[in-house]
Amino acid sequence: MNFEGEFNAQTEGSWFQLCSNGHRYRVGGAALPGLQHQHATVARAGEPVKAWVTGWLGTAVAAPGSPADSVLFVTQVLHVLAGEHCPPIPRPAYAGRYEVSLEGSNGRPRDIIIDLFGDGDALLSIDLHDGGTVLEEDGTWGINSRDQVETIWTSRAQHQHFRFVENQLVSDPGPFAQFTVLLDRTMPEAPRMAGTFGEVGKIFQEHGQLPQDTLHLRTAPLTTLLPDSAHRTAFIQDVIARAPIRSDAALKEMALVGTYGDVVRIVRFERRRRS
Repeated sequence: MNFEGEFNAQTEGSWFQLCSNGHRYRVGGAALPGLQHQHATVARAGEPVKAWVTGWLGTAVAAPGSPADSVLFVTQVLHVLAGEHCPPIPRPAYAGRYEVSLEGSNGRPRDIIIDLFGDGDALLSIDLHDGGTVLEEDGTWGINSRDQVETIWTSRAQHQHFRFVENQLVSDPGPFAQFTVLLDRTMPEAPRMAGTFGEVGKIFQEHGQLPQDTLHLRTAPLTTLLPDSAHRTAFIQDVIARAPIRSDAALKEMALVGTYGDVVRIVRFERRRRS
């Protein structure tokens, strides 16, 4: 079988983490020395590399009397690439709402909320307390091979990294940040219908019935939610009028929306443009 994942050669046992599900295995097999050599050639010690290998999954005992452990037995190394990683895999146990209040450069408080949803969606909300609209940004999140909570903010292609410590997200400051930020987990389940997502939902309910499963509402096609084209047109025109949406770029996008999430994204973009 072929396997794609991240490999790390460590003195106390090498491991291979599958991209498909985030499961981590000890590594063995005839091709392990070659895989370790390629790791040492392209990466620093302790730094995972992306690897494509063939092999099979089995069990082995690390020492007499110890329990059997899952092992990926590598038979052939296909390719190794440094600097590449598997997409982070969401872990529902870490989902929820996380909040912190900081002091901005103007002396006003700046409230930051990160909502992590169980399906891997993420939402960043920032209230600058300046009389303007709360800024919102969509993204995704998951656990990477370094056991960090990784958020990816789509519009900026920005990656942020956190540690989950005692119901807090503790930011990884990185080489350029000046301080660490701690966000407290205030809800075990992030409210999907908060903010712009819920505002669009209130308008929608004047034209149709929202599904009970709001977790996957973002990707739901409008043609499924509102099968009648007249109702879809009325809903979109209502959003344009009440959001309101004025820029030519946003109006053109609204004419081409396919999902509920597309409508929410355009409304958020328009509000950020005006702020």
